Amino acid sequence: MKLADAVARYVDHKQAMEMRFRTEAHTLRSFCRAMGDVAARDVSAVDVVSFLAGHGPITRFWEGKRSVLRGFYRFAVACGFTDQSRLPQRVPKPQQAFVPYIYSGDELRRLFDGIPAINHPRSHIAPETYRILLLVLYGAGLRGEALALTLADVDLGAGVLLIRESKFYKTRFVPIGGDLGRVLIPYVEMRRGDADAPLFLSRRGEAITRQSAEKAFCRLRAGPASCATTETHDINRVCTTMVLMSTPARNIWVAVLWRMVCGLIRFVANAANLVKSFAAWRSTMVWIPKRVIGWPWRFWNTGSVGDRLLMSLTIWRR
Repeated sequence: MKLADAVARYVDHKQAMEMRFRTEAHTLRSFCRAMGDVAARDVSAVDVVSFLAGHGPITRFWEGKRSVLRGFYRFAVACGFTDQSRLPQRVPKPQQAFVPYIYSGDELRRLFDGIPAINHPRSHIAPETYRILLLVLYGAGLRGEALALTLADVDLGAGVLLIRESKFYKTRFVPIGGDLGRVLIPYVEMRRGDADAPLFLSRRGEAITRQSAEKAFCRLRAGPASCATTETHDINRVCTTMVLMSTPARNIWVAVLWRMVCGLIRFVANAANLVKSFAAWRSTMVWIPKRVIGWPWRFWNTGSVGDRLLMSLTIWRR
């Protein structure tokens, strides 16, 4: 089978399991373009290593590509599209670890004051819109998921934002403070319209892409702000740092303990359901006495619980 066909089947298989699988599908399409029009069995280990290495130093992106290819080759081998995985056995470590940057109060002030300076006719984002976007990232502690917000996701009365299927495909509510709510009120009133419309629109009336937001941030950083970071995620880290610094240690430990208690409650509930299921399953079986089993019985006294269950002979009731 051609490599492209095997990749298409793998992507369809993952998306049929209700996974978005968008970034992984993009990586696999890049892998197909790099390998060319070849069969899945004809891909060599050298070509795979060359695709993983790329043109720069080894980073976390290398690990991400290897993880995607590991899942694909597991699927391809199971389906018989290829005889074995072509991934390297040794995994090199990244040369340098990313160090997050935490803004100071003065740097944040200069950052927001410099937003009007990045206004340009060719810019896709208006300065007013970009200011609200950065305030949402800073005030709510969001990442790129803020770009996916719609007008229906903003509930200023309750003071929450609805984040739909972000990380690990989970939907959650994010509370916002009164200062951010007061800033959002005139902006949302101005944008009032279709509830499913994006909250942040470009000058063309389209949803703002992550690439446009990052390019605008690079221009802002190179302007009067002159900050040492190029990552918009660092604004999210400032919010997290401020929350941790302003929250008493006792409250943090209470929150951690509460999460542990909730996890224990869920575990006990699942264990109770498991015991009930096992009892119902055991009631449908007839166990053969020890003297009928014969020689396998000596494994019963020496093996583990799993071995004992495997060695026990059962007769299902019809």
